[in-house]
Amino acid sequence: MGGVESTISEVSRVEIAQSVVIKVLHSEECGNAPHALKMAESAVEDLDRDAEIQMVVVSDQAAAVEAGFRGSPTVTVNGVDVELGTALEVGMGG
Repeated sequence: MGGVESTISEVSRVEIAQSVVIKVLHSEECGNAPHALKMAESAVEDLDRDAEIQMVVVSDQAAAVEAGFRGSPTVTVNGVDVELGTALEVGMGG
C-alpha cells in the first residue's frame, strides 16, 4: 500500500500529458482496494488536476501479466506502476 501514497509524486514525474489515468488493479476479494481508491481520489484532489480513476479487477494470470499486476492492489499512473522499484513478479500470486 505504500505506493498508493506515492501517487502524487508519480503523477508529477509523468510527462505532462493531455490526460492522466490512474488504475487500481485488484483481485476480486481484495480488502485493500477501497482504501487504494480513496488514496487515489485524494491524490487527484491534492493535485487539482483532472484525472480518470479506474478500478480494474484482475481475474486470471493472462490479465495479470498484461496489466503488469504485481499484487492486490497495484496502482498505476498512465501505465507506470507507482511501486516500480519493488521486487515482486508480475502475475497472480499463489
